[in-house]
Amino acid sequence: EFLNTYSQGGYNGGDQTSSRLRGQDLYLNHGQYLDGWSYFKNGIGTPFISNIVNKEIPQSSLLFNNNRLQAIYLGVIGNINNLTFDFRISHTKSLGSYLNRFSIPYEMLSSKLTFGKRIEKFENVSVLAGVSFDSGNLFNNTLGMMISVKKSW
Repeated sequence: EFLNTYSQGGYNGGDQTSSRLRGQDLYLNHGQYLDGWSYFKNGIGTPFISNIVNKEIPQSSLLFNNNRLQAIYLGVIGNINNLTFDFRISHTKSLGSYLNRFSIPYEMLSSKLTFGKRIEKFENVSVLAGVSFDSGNLFNNTLGMMISVKKSW
């Protein structure tokens, strides 16, 4: 999948007679609702549009100050010899928003790999193991791992 929200109608509103230049749509933000198009402060529609606050990016009056971005997302799910796998990876390049431009483009690479295996001794029981990694300058570099046992009915 590819998502590009760089162009939201133009920097300054432009010529109001041209629909291509009207703008500053500020995706997921709303003129009347401070929380914009959100549910418990999470954006409705895509997880890539978000609110970023760190030592270099100050708090914005808008909930979503990271809504001008490009994202590439790839996911592969399969099964080899009764071993299931789920691999997902995304790369984003964020510019901020029209009202809160980031001083530099922020990039992130996020990935996740999970393996699962059914335990033949026990009916409908699987063991899962996974690892995920985030790398870039938008969020902290993070490594996560998980092991779980799953029972299906």
